[in-house]
This record gives sequence, C-alpha cells and structure tokens, in this order.
Amino acid sequence: MVEGMPTSNDLLFLAEGVAAVIVSAIPLLIVYYVYKRIATLAARTKSKLDDYLVAVSKWPLFITIFLLSFSSLLNYFSDKMRLPLPEYLSTGADYLLQAAIVLSITSVIVVIIQSAITRFGRRVAAGEADKETALVGLQKIITYVIWILAILIALSIIFPPSLPALLSLVSGIGFAAIVVGLAAQKVVGNWLSGLLIYFVRPFRLGDALLFRGDYGVVEEIKITHTIIRTWDNRRLVVPNSVFDSEVLINYHLKDPRMIGMVFVDITYESNYDLAKNLMIKIASEHPNVLPDMPPQVHLLEFGENGLRLRLIFMCKDQPTAFVTAAELRELIKKAFDENGIEIPYPRRYIIYEHSKARPPVTQEEGKGLETASS
Repeated sequence: MVEGMPTSNDLLFLAEGVAAVIVSAIPLLIVYYVYKRIATLAARTKSKLDDYLVAVSKWPLFITIFLLSFSSLLNYFSDKMRLPLPEYLSTGADYLLQAAIVLSITSVIVVIIQSAITRFGRRVAAGEADKETALVGLQKIITYVIWILAILIALSIIFPPSLPALLSLVSGIGFAAIVVGLAAQKVVGNWLSGLLIYFVRPFRLGDALLFRGDYGVVEEIKITHTIIRTWDNRRLVVPNSVFDSEVLINYHLKDPRMIGMVFVDITYESNYDLAKNLMIKIASEHPNVLPDMPPQVHLLEFGENGLRLRLIFMCKDQPTAFVTAAELRELIKKAFDENGIEIPYPRRYIIYEHSKARPPVTQEEGKGLETASS
C-alpha cells in the first residue's frame, strides 16, 4: 500500500463519524422542537423569570444532548463493526460529559454577563449613543473571548494535551487560519469593520443616516453587519465592510440640529416685502423652530414665471425639520391666499400685432397657389 494513503480502517472510521453526526442531529431536532414549544409558552406568561430560565438553558441543553448522542453512537458503531476507535478518540462518555458541562456553564456565564452589561449600560449610557455603542462592542468581544477559552478547555478535556499534539494543533490552526482568511475575505473584512465601528463610531445606535438615498435610523450594529430602519419601516441589512468605502450622511454626529428649507415662488406682481415678512413671521411662531437661528428669507433668482424665495429655519433634528417644513408650506399657502399673494404657474403670452399681419388670401390667389404647387 502506498504510504500516506488512507487505510480501510480509516475510511470505516470516517464513515462512522459522519453517520454519528447525522444520527446525533435527530435527538437534537426533537429537543429543539420541545424547547421552542416551552419558549412559546413562557412568552405568554407575565413573569420574566421563566423567559430568563429558558434563555439560560438553551445552549447547555443542546450541547449536552449532542455530545452525549455523538459519543454513544460512535461507541455503538465501533462495537457493531468490531472496529476499535483511534487511540486519541477512545474517550468515554464521562469525558464528553465533562466537556458538555464546561460548555454549558460557559453559556450560562455568557447569558449572565450579557444581561449584566445590558443593565449596567442602561444606567451608565442614559441615552448617550457613544457609550451605548461602545458597551455593545465590549459585550460582543467578551462573549467571543469566553467562548474561545471554553472551547479550548473542552477540547483539552476530550483530547488530553501533549507536546506533539499541541504543536500539531497550533500548526493546524495556523494553516486553517490562512485557508479561511483567503476563502472568506469578505467575512473577515466584515468582522474587522464591525470592530472598527464599535470603537471608532462613525455612527452609533439611534443615529439618523442617509445611506444611498435612503433615510433611516441605525437599529442594530452586529459584528458582521448593520441594520438600518428606513423611514417607511424597511430594514436595510448592510455588511460592515461596505461602510469602509461608502460616503454616508450622519445627521446626529456632533450636532443633531438641522437647518430646514422651504422654497416658494411668487409672481412679479405680488408684494415681495409682504411675502417675505409673512414667511418669517409664520416660521418664527412655529413651536418646532429653534430660536438659535432666526428664520431668514432669501431671494434666490428671477425665474421665468416669478420670484424664487427660500425660507431657512433650524430644528432639533432631521425628522423634526422634515415635518416642520411640510407644516410651514401649508401655513404659508393659507397666508398668501388671505393677503392676495399669488403663487405662479407656467404661463405663455401670445402677442398678435394686427397692423403687421398679412391680409387673408383671396379665393383666386388660393387657386393660383395650388396650381403652382402642383
């Protein structure tokens, strides 16, 4: 046999492992169905304790069931085929149970830490987007670090470490990291971009953005993508790496106040000073207009059909400015109607000069023209 080629025992063991994983999924699916039913019933109750217990027990239950099922099935197939397991996998159910306990305790610790950070964040952040976003990033990083350590501990329990095994494991992880990095550049890029968003914070939770022509609010920042809720209640799921090269408008960064604008045309015959004073008065009396910047009216251009005016005012944020502009247009239209100020529409004036017009063609001249054209 060629050296390095897999033996029949290796192939049989591989088949055992695949079969064990597939069959182990069956009790896992059953447990998942039962868990969903229990979670649904817990959600209907008024108490929050049962919801918390269901959330805490989710991963411990799944991990334990899967590892025990996998161990039992692997030993069953080995006895059935009279093929001993490799030495490095000849572990009993007690080792797998210990690993399951470690991972179960880890999942409980993660849930408790996430809950503690959330409660702590509510008190510390107090509506501050910067602190809230940083706490979410800290929560994600702590969760990943704890899970990585727990997985390493579980592996060391299942496969007792030795120096050659550790060296081969480190080299294997390094090679796997290179392969995964090349094969999943976008995923890794999204992950790194997510970390940058958490700590550089070009936008934060609750910030209003204009992204590719869509206005929305940052609803959730995950490690790989960001969810933006648009004004019409759609959800934009944007990979985090997109923001590295994308220009977006953040209405809440530094100063959330926004200058709103209303454009109005009046005819040349209308009273310009009266129209200007009415627009300033209406804007000044509106409750949403801030006194930080008094409303102003500018004459932009002499248009084809009239004068183009622009009213500018300041509001506390972009949504308020949008609503206020719509209300001001309605109030300005009513005030203009009451004061005889006309808003123009396209017109065409046709001037007919009778003295320079050609006299009508007689019947004889018309017949002559027809004969000449034929």
